[in-house]
Amino acid sequence: MDALLKSVGECGRFHVIAINIIHLCKLHLAFSNVFMAFGIYNPGWRCMDSKNTVQLNQDTLVNESRSRTISMSYKPQYNEESCQIYKSCNDVQFNPESFTLITEWHLVCDRSWISSLIISIVMAGTLVGSLITGYVGDKFGRKHALLFCLFLHTVINIIVIFSVSWTMFAACKFFIGVLVAFFRFLPYVYSSEFLSPKWRGPVACHPVYATAAIALSVMCMITKDWAQVHIFIAIVSAITFFAMLWVPRSLRWLVVHDKEKEAFRVAERMTAMNRKEIPEREIIAGLVKDYSNQDPDTKRYRMIDLFRKGFRMSTLIIGFLFFTVNISYFAIGFGVKSLPGNLYTNLIILSAVEYIANCYTALTGNKFGRRRSLIISLIGSTACLLGVAAIDRLASGDAKGLSILILAVTVTVFNNITWYILTAYMVELYPTVIRSTITAWGSLIAQIGAIIAPYLIPDAPEYLYICYLIMGGLNIMSCVLFFFLEDTTKKPLVDTWLNVDSSKRETSDVINVCPTTIENSTELLEFNGSNNWSKNV
Repeated sequence: MDALLKSVGECGRFHVIAINIIHLCKLHLAFSNVFMAFGIYNPGWRCMDSKNTVQLNQDTLVNESRSRTISMSYKPQYNEESCQIYKSCNDVQFNPESFTLITEWHLVCDRSWISSLIISIVMAGTLVGSLITGYVGDKFGRKHALLFCLFLHTVINIIVIFSVSWTMFAACKFFIGVLVAFFRFLPYVYSSEFLSPKWRGPVACHPVYATAAIALSVMCMITKDWAQVHIFIAIVSAITFFAMLWVPRSLRWLVVHDKEKEAFRVAERMTAMNRKEIPEREIIAGLVKDYSNQDPDTKRYRMIDLFRKGFRMSTLIIGFLFFTVNISYFAIGFGVKSLPGNLYTNLIILSAVEYIANCYTALTGNKFGRRRSLIISLIGSTACLLGVAAIDRLASGDAKGLSILILAVTVTVFNNITWYILTAYMVELYPTVIRSTITAWGSLIAQIGAIIAPYLIPDAPEYLYICYLIMGGLNIMSCVLFFFLEDTTKKPLVDTWLNVDSSKRETSDVINVCPTTIENSTELLEFNGSNNWSKNV
């Protein structure tokens, strides 16, 4: 199958346009994550009662009539005296600097728990979506699954603008969370099935996520209004939907699922745009027949099939790796609101840092191999995590906070590198018939890590080092476990369970495609690496 993809062009004009359009779907994954950081931001409030003018923000509470300052942390925990003033105030006015969920439904003091609940509801939605994304993507095809999700995503983001209560908003965000699960891995699965082994690694670190995060951070900074931000998201979602209509269905998925006519039309379209010679119809017909004979049950796979003999260990290890990466990524990410400086500036800076991971992975992913690159990034992340634990426990003074901040940001860079490489590795390890399902498994376990992450962060700052020691320990275990998996760098993708024996996959230019019978003679079609097909009788 990889030979057929090479014959229609490895990285031509079609691939450049199609891959970039497909990855637009990941815009909405970034939008969802960034919006929640902005949505639960508390810009502060003031009591406008004439007898007792009081002004509060996320850092301080100022009672002008008493001329004193009371410290107040920006967490869903509020100073008891400030909340008493809030309850007795008849005219509460929130800072017009930002219109967030906090200001819309007054989610402070005894209602502060609601903002945390909304985040949990979004995560629960993503967890539910992770359970079904693999089945839907494998059964109905990558394109149809993404188109359906983009359409619903656009509609729900329009509906959420008219929310009349936080419960209606939370319900809409639950369904958005379900849809976001499809945008996490399915775009890469879809695009990788158009690519030869050489280009799968670089495409895994497509910079669309970081770009989208920066774009929405800037939009939040400009509008400072949660409803206007959702209008922007809905417009981008609609544009993505119409752009996706141009992209054909996965050639590899069509061949494996016995759709010969549509597969040939896709091959014609790819060769026309890439200015290559159209492959003979018999080649695709032979592939379809071969895969049909090998694996007649291509429409019956479930997540339980990931635990077949020979894949049980790799499935468990991949799940543990995604759990480890996401638990540290979100444990650090939930601290964005506590960082010094402006919220919007911090969001932009932390999003821009991901470009470092993009560049590093694109340049070294194929050169060092999947396994070696992953181990390097895990070791780097572990060193930084243990460094934070040591500094938090032993250091003191102003330099302590800055050192922890720098190391925490560095951990985020290493986590992104690990995520990108692990995504490519996971897709390459499993056959086409169940490739979306393994990404659903990774997404599911990663989401469990995201849900657990906030509970690792202690309320007492003096125990922060324990959180980083735990995450460092998980990283060390991941490094050890990864030695039990093979390196898939530059190896062709497998398509069915019967040709899944990775020890027989070749990395040479001559790749056996399939046996087929033409004019009562059994011939073997081969691709010789120079866009020519040869027949060996």
